[in-house]
Amino acid sequence: MILLCLSLIPYGLYWSYDIPGAIQDNLTRWFGGPTKYTEADHLMMYSVYSYPNLLTPLFVGYFIDKVGVRYGAIITAGLILSGQVLYSLGVQFLQYWLCIIGRILIGLGGEGLFVTQGKFATRWFPGDKLSFLFGIVIAGSRLGTALNFVAMPALARVSVPLAVWMGSVVCGVSFVCSGVAYWVDLRGEKLEIVGPYEYHQTSLKKILLSMKDLIHLPKIAWLVIFETASFYACFITFLAVGSYIFQHTGQFHSEASASLFISIPNFLSIILPPLFGKLIDLKGFTSLWVSLSNLLQSLSMGLLLCYALGMDTALCSPWVVVSISGIAYSMFVSATWPMIAFIVEEDKVGRAFGAAVILENLGYIIIPAIIGHFQTNLPEPSKYYVTVDILLGVSTFSFLLSIIALITDQANGGKLNSDGKTKHLLKESLKTKISQTDTEKLIDFKK
Repeated sequence: MILLCLSLIPYGLYWSYDIPGAIQDNLTRWFGGPTKYTEADHLMMYSVYSYPNLLTPLFVGYFIDKVGVRYGAIITAGLILSGQVLYSLGVQFLQYWLCIIGRILIGLGGEGLFVTQGKFATRWFPGDKLSFLFGIVIAGSRLGTALNFVAMPALARVSVPLAVWMGSVVCGVSFVCSGVAYWVDLRGEKLEIVGPYEYHQTSLKKILLSMKDLIHLPKIAWLVIFETASFYACFITFLAVGSYIFQHTGQFHSEASASLFISIPNFLSIILPPLFGKLIDLKGFTSLWVSLSNLLQSLSMGLLLCYALGMDTALCSPWVVVSISGIAYSMFVSATWPMIAFIVEEDKVGRAFGAAVILENLGYIIIPAIIGHFQTNLPEPSKYYVTVDILLGVSTFSFLLSIIALITDQANGGKLNSDGKTKHLLKESLKTKISQTDTEKLIDFKK
């Protein structure tokens, strides 16, 4: 039961996040045309989601520790539901400002929801099953995004308000699941299936002072963090604008077909991350996998540019573009997040992840804002070409950072690019605190 709840609690968030992208044309017509609902207005729906998350990653753990994981789940799911209801009301009554407030609330609840989800997981499942658990949870969450891109255009053709209110219904289901998780966890505690929840009293001042440790992170950690922010900024923005590009350039596909194309990366991210993760754990060479994923993403954006320019070849088809992008994303998430945990000291891992999330959200704000400016002020089809050029530039920048990180790692002994067995020995040396000399002997013996 708790596993089902953990899979469904973030379902509403993933569904609601991509509603604007799934029905952009319908929303534009509903609000009165491109002069009343511009591309900049559309992309602002994604940017404002990230505004709260420039700060919340620093404090959300503190908040959850104060109120407890059970109340934390209900509060964060309630924020997402409230935000989606406000967004739906804004669309229903053509009040754009209300849509903006709703999206901010969704963003405010999103980060906290992920924290409570993780805390529930670690309370109920042993460490050797967490990877499998998170694989299931991620699959369920990404399924919400994928189904959204398939179902929303069909609903919007019937009625735009019907489509957005369906998002509120889905968020309502997630809110109910957070309540069920509260009850299951409380009952499990009474039956001694899980231990009592420990409320931590870490002061807010101490948390703020600990942020100073970020300046002492190793150089390669910052390279990986900036690379992660760049990759996500490209991929998430592509999901937001890709449908529109497929509709208005190249072969001018229908909205239903374009939304189906954009759902493919999400379907692939349901299946592939556990497989890539297992392969990377066994074989190692993490830096190479990250560089390869960035190269594939750059290739995908290059092929998207060829499609937009009207090159009618099988290699430039939307199916190829989105499939390569989905593979790149699945490979990237499987390699990068464990890599951050490996290169940063254990007591600084949380802050390193927080820095990565903050920079990601900064990218979600800056890149859509730049693209929105050009799409609003440039004529067709130039605005779409510039959009793809920007995405290609961001993905190329991420690829260059991955190459620099690879070279830096090699100069420092190549720990990140070691094979699976050597990497395991290095991890164990950190856990047991054996000396560097002993670790080198173990590695030399293995060789």
